[in-house]
Amino acid sequence: MVQKNTVACLFLIITLLQLILQTSSKEYVFRQYKFRKKRDDKHYRHAKSQCETSSHCQKLLTRPLDHTRCVRLCISEKCYNELYSHDELEEGEIDVRLNSFKGCYFLDLRSREM
Repeated sequence: MVQKNTVACLFLIITLLQLILQTSSKEYVFRQYKFRKKRDDKHYRHAKSQCETSSHCQKLLTRPLDHTRCVRLCISEKCYNELYSHDELEEGEIDVRLNSFKGCYFLDLRSREM
């Protein structure tokens, strides 16, 4: 009888853990842009550096998430709105959209240069 209860409890615990993992995981659906690191990274880092040191974004250094948001909006408001406005970054979140943001930035930059 004790073994049946133990097995039932283990089964219940495993089932609950699966439910928790399923509801807490989130799959992002967003437009993906190609980003070529060797070619494009230098330009992106320059734009990022300029925005990070802007007076507007400097005020937000004590709030890392707001600072990141400010820098990305400064780099490309169009790309930020397309990739992040519907689902803002959260504290501790791994940003799987960053390379798409960089790729979008370069497409936007090229279209403005033409």
